[in-house]
Amino acid sequence: MGHRGQLSWLMALAVSGAVALGLVVAHGQSEELRLVRFLSGNVDEKEIVVLALSDTSKMQRLAHTRVLYTETVHWDDVVGYAGAWVVASPDAEIPMIGHVSVRDLGPYRVHHLDMKRTSWAGTGWDLVSHLPLASVQRVDDVLHPCPLREGVFACPGEPWFSVELRRVTMAGKPVHCIYAHPADASRLIVVFPTTDGGSGILLEGGIDDDGVYDPAGTQVIVSVQSGGKTLGDLFFANTPGVQSCRLAFDTRLRPPAPLVLEITSASQNTRHFCFWGQLEP
Repeated sequence: MGHRGQLSWLMALAVSGAVALGLVVAHGQSEELRLVRFLSGNVDEKEIVVLALSDTSKMQRLAHTRVLYTETVHWDDVVGYAGAWVVASPDAEIPMIGHVSVRDLGPYRVHHLDMKRTSWAGTGWDLVSHLPLASVQRVDDVLHPCPLREGVFACPGEPWFSVELRRVTMAGKPVHCIYAHPADASRLIVVFPTTDGGSGILLEGGIDDDGVYDPAGTQVIVSVQSGGKTLGDLFFANTPGVQSCRLAFDTRLRPPAPLVLEITSASQNTRHFCFWGQLEP
């Protein structure tokens, strides 16, 4: 091949490379545009968009939409909103809050977290979405505060004494709940300082599959209190599956009534207790 032929070949190669690069860039831009159009047509004004991507520099900003840019999603980033649209790579871990639906758009996986459906009944004051506003203590001979760190109320002692939102499995089915491991000879106390009140409380949950089959396991007792008074107790047996426990109050709680849940068990072998629920209007 002569000098002119080599030059022509190199020019052709450069042009084809530029065309290929242009196609890749155009494809990436079209995927981003498709995502933006999808979110713009679906995100409610009371919801938030979370872009959990390593590179969001080319992402077009969504008009009239709350947008959070982060590489790591914590559930306390999204509670308080009616819902959240989390955009991430297919292998990313995200908090499982409320009713979750998933859709793939090109290289993006979009998770819709519908916080309005966090509780199965879904009509009252929801415990899960208000957990970041709570305080947690573990009490034995003395009181041990459990400070909130990155979405986890870290109680002293064993790591599993902490209170946090988790995705666990009960009787083979995934659920999203408040993980609250009871400890021997102590009380785990979750305090919601203000609520909307209600005529009763519905709690759902149980022991996840890692703990329910321990033969030494015993029931978990949740004492419901408000204003220094005990309103009643709810009992969760050491059996597989989700259990529903309802307590009607003798006198309706008026807002901003506090709510205290005191969680105990005769044996910490009944571990992995997880629950969700609501005050019923």
